[in-house]
Amino acid sequence: MSPFLFSNFEEHPSDENYLVFRYLSKPMADEFSTTLLERGIPFETIENEEKQTVYLYAVKKKYGDEVKKLNYLIYAKHRKPLIENKYTRNLLLGTVLTLIILGLIGYMKVNGYF
Repeated sequence: MSPFLFSNFEEHPSDENYLVFRYLSKPMADEFSTTLLERGIPFETIENEEKQTVYLYAVKKKYGDEVKKLNYLIYAKHRKPLIENKYTRNLLLGTVLTLIILGLIGYMKVNGYF
């Protein structure tokens, strides 16, 4: 596996007919395998325990589009918000909106709308 992955899947290193999906958390890996079983999609799995436990799933490329969609849905279900504290999130949103409004007012004044 490449050290610089932007997603959690890539082509199988030795068999180009497979995609390999990797998960670092057991609950997400379990949900992925359960979803594949429910959909009747065949897969192979292995648990790799070098430095950190990694759950690997090999799925044939002919199921690629469907499995990628399922993968993204599982990640969306388990992700946390970028800014978890709601007060900080609302403060940041208010600050950005205020700056946008002030910018629009400045633009309108310079161009003679006021």
